[in-house]
Amino acid sequence: MNPLDLVVKATVYPGLTFVVALALLLEAVERKVVARLQSRIGPSYTGLGGLLQPLIDLLKLLGKEDLAPRSQDPVAVPAALIWSLSLAAFASLFIPWSGAIGFSFHGDAVLVAACLTLSLGLLYLAAFSTHSPYSVIGGFRLLGLLASYEVALLSLLGIVYAVTGSLSLAEIRRTLWSSLAAEPVFLPLWLAGAVLGFVLILAEAGKDPFSVAEAETEIAGGLMADMSGRRLAFAHLTHRIHETVSLYYYTTL
Repeated sequence: MNPLDLVVKATVYPGLTFVVALALLLEAVERKVVARLQSRIGPSYTGLGGLLQPLIDLLKLLGKEDLAPRSQDPVAVPAALIWSLSLAAFASLFIPWSGAIGFSFHGDAVLVAACLTLSLGLLYLAAFSTHSPYSVIGGFRLLGLLASYEVALLSLLGIVYAVTGSLSLAEIRRTLWSSLAAEPVFLPLWLAGAVLGFVLILAEAGKDPFSVAEAETEIAGGLMADMSGRRLAFAHLTHRIHETVSLYYYTTL
């Protein structure tokens, strides 16, 4: 791979530009669906059908004044947020969005899982460094949730390896169905893994009933309660990228 291809892959596709655009698009679709279920209009003015509203919201946050309580660590919080965003974006490079990609290698499924876990861990560190009771409680809840489903994630990786004999995401995507056809005895095991993967998607994305780390009605948003401006923008974007990468990661498995 020549240096130009490497730069394009890292920054455009399947790199940062692509994953940010996809994450914001999925957020817009989610907001439209939730609004429809709640008999609301939802985003409708910015872009086609309001699909650009998440992008506009992100840009507005980036342009707002960055206010923080005096007790908040001025170095640890932004550093943790930047590293958390970087790890979530780095994990997206190994997702086979359209088959085999240049960054694929044997064992990248484990690397992606580690990056996603560390990304959430750094979000916990950012929340803890705000010294806000709401954020600290949300951070501890996130850490507990993270520890609770790591065993399930390792079990899912074990099931996939037993079926396909590989821990490469591109190879798993290419050989999964042929492996199941050749060894139908693994079908019940794979179905159990599929159910487990669906639950893990909800847990990674922090959707109900796994939204205890935010719990707006109880701890005022938890992790992001004392963030504003650029810090809130980075935290929100990290959450959305993490959610998108997790969705495609578990779908591939």
